[in-house]
Parts: sequence; structure tokens; C-alpha cells
Amino acid sequence: MQRLDNHTLPDNAVVLTIDDGWVGTHRYALPILEQFGFPATIYITTYYANYGEPVFNLMVRYLFWKTRTTQLDLSSLDPQLSGDFDLTITTEREKAANLIITMGKHHYKAPQQTRLARRCASALGIDIEPLIKQRLLQLMTREEVRDADARGFDIQLHTHRHLPLSEAGIDVSREIRDNRRILQDWLPGKQFDQLCYPGGFHREGIWDTLREDEVAAATTCEGGLNTATTEKMALKRYLDEDDRPQLTFESDLCGMSAWLRR
Repeated sequence: MQRLDNHTLPDNAVVLTIDDGWVGTHRYALPILEQFGFPATIYITTYYANYGEPVFNLMVRYLFWKTRTTQLDLSSLDPQLSGDFDLTITTEREKAANLIITMGKHHYKAPQQTRLARRCASALGIDIEPLIKQRLLQLMTREEVRDADARGFDIQLHTHRHLPLSEAGIDVSREIRDNRRILQDWLPGKQFDQLCYPGGFHREGIWDTLREDEVAAATTCEGGLNTATTEKMALKRYLDEDDRPQLTFESDLCGMSAWLRR
């Protein structure tokens, strides 16, 4: 950010950023980045990482995507759930999954959420243990974050609970403080002043709060290039998505896309 402000960046400078801090980032992406000598910033969300548990909402959605079960009585999963759902109907399937996720997040901590997901998997006829054992829906642990930092990758903020900061009622300061507190415990002495908005969602009304919480810059998922005049609380990025043609991505990076939109 300092070099951007001071106009000292080299031509065609690119910053690689990776959101969330999935196990796959540590397992697969880091060795490839090291092979090519590419540095990167990894934005870490810490709630499930701190517990070492799978991300509950993604686990539940995976189960409902995978199942071939046609009927589900939610009361069989937990006393706080109720309703009999026809899972052959898409809207019913989505409603059932949403009820489980909402109840689990509001009433249980991560370990209890995992137990609820296991009961859900059993009711849906799915063996979830291989998924948990392989950590396919889990985030990097403290040891893996420390390893990434020791290997030269920049670790930064991504909120604690991965809540959409654009929504009213979200305690933005708490999300930043909790996130920073855990990362500082994992990496003592390191400065955490760069944020990536969860999902890229943000609103101008929270920028002053972020500055008060000593956030120097924040990245969105809005496509575009950044200059010294770009608002530091709304930095742009280009996403390397599966459905994005390579030629389009190259056009983004070289600035052609931005030039054509003028």
C-alpha cells in the first residue's frame, strides 16, 4: 500500500490474494506458488480454524446436495428442529438445509455443530467420516498458518465468523477484534491491518469503523485495477474463477478490460 501511494511500484505489479485459508490452500496452492517464487496474501477467517472443525454451513449444504434420500423429519436430528420435508422438491430441500444451518449457528458452537452434521449425514444416508478425515471442508490450523507465515506468505484479516459486513446489525468491530486477537496469538508481533471483506460485500458506512479498528486497507470482489487514488477501503480485485475464460482473465490483468469499459 505504501508503494502504491508513493508511486514506487514496478510496472505491471500484481498482488496475489487468497481468501478464507482453506486446508487446500496450504496443501496444494502454497507449494505451487513457491515453485514459481510468487508471494501471496492469505486472508484468514478464524472461528472454525480456531476450533479445528469443518465449516458447518458448507458441510450441511454438501449433505443435501449429495443425498438421494427423499424424505427427512428434522425433529429426528435435534429437539429444536421440526418439520417433515420432501427432499425431491428443490425448495423443500433448501428450506430444510437452511433451518438446520440457522439453528445450528445460533444455538451451538463448532464442535456441537459437527455432531449435528453427523446426525444429519446419518439421516440422509451419507458417510461423512471420509470428508471429515480428509479435512475437505476445513480451514488451516494454527500450525498451518504459522507454517505459511514462516514460508513468507502474508497472513491478514478476513473477520472471525465470516459474516457479511454489508448487513445492518453486524458488529464490525467485534469481527475485526476477534479475528485479530486469534491471529496475534498465533503469530505474535505481526501486524494485521489488511482486511478482505467476506464475500467481498461492504458498504461505505463501515469504513470509519474499520479505520478506528486500525484497518489500513480492505479488498472487495469488485473487478478493476487499483491506483494511488483508489479508496483504500474498497480495493478492487480480479477473481480467477472456474468459468472465467483465460483470455478474459489476461485482458483483465493487462488493463485491456478496464480500457474498453471507458
